[in-house]
Amino acid sequence: MKKLSKRFLTLAIACVMAMAMAVPAFADFDNGTTHTYHIKNNTIAGDYVYLNLYGTGGVYASRDVTVYPRTTSDDQVWYITNKVCDVKKVYNNRTDTSGNRYTLNINTNTNNCNVYPDYSSNDADSRVQIIGDMARFCIKLARSGLYVHALTDSTHNVLWSSSIQYWNELS
Repeated sequence: MKKLSKRFLTLAIACVMAMAMAVPAFADFDNGTTHTYHIKNNTIAGDYVYLNLYGTGGVYASRDVTVYPRTTSDDQVWYITNKVCDVKKVYNNRTDTSGNRYTLNINTNTNNCNVYPDYSSNDADSRVQIIGDMARFCIKLARSGLYVHALTDSTHNVLWSSSIQYWNELS
């Protein structure tokens, strides 16, 4: 009996350890607001690869998203959080003077990628699916199937495109 309870205890400890190691591997792509990252483009080469709010100053509606060399500014700090089932939103870490949070958003007239306040009236333009894991993923607009795509021209603009590019999250 003593041998059996030792084996059972050993098996229970092994199961707990296996679950503890598996949780990060199977964790959903929900960083919450406490885990923020620089999001880097894995597809294009060069220094202009970090998701970035264009320009300087505070965050505001329809502010363009570009790629830019890495900085320490909150303009490049993002987090991804769950909204419903496998639908998520990508938030910039900055808030406006009223405390509103801003998400990646599509300008439906131009397919330009910008940020917009997280209002329920704007959900369809900002809900995304993250395909992959933190080391390599693409960001897909849930309603249209377009992906976040960085241009390699002198504008370094980011838009929503049918062309897939891969990104990763770096602290």
